[in-house]
Amino acid sequence: MRQREFLNPEQKILIALSDSQGMSVREIIERTKLGSKTVVDAVNYLVEIGLVKEEQQQEFPRKKIIRLTDKGKEISEYLKKIYDILNS
Repeated sequence: MRQREFLNPEQKILIALSDSQGMSVREIIERTKLGSKTVVDAVNYLVEIGLVKEEQQQEFPRKKIIRLTDKGKEISEYLKKIYDILNS
């Protein structure tokens, strides 16, 4: 039987962000093993629906940091539980 991914890119990103104080797009790509366009599109959608926010880092080198909103934190906790159940 062919193995399929249960989590979509947005869900993978929410879970990855739940273990951090925020990540750059590059860090999300490395952590999730998703393609850059997939991550950018997914982050844009997550911003649009209010689950993550983008913050411009003030230190050099400047980069955008992606962080979970309160709503995103709540949803990511549910996703982590589902993922843990599936992998137990």
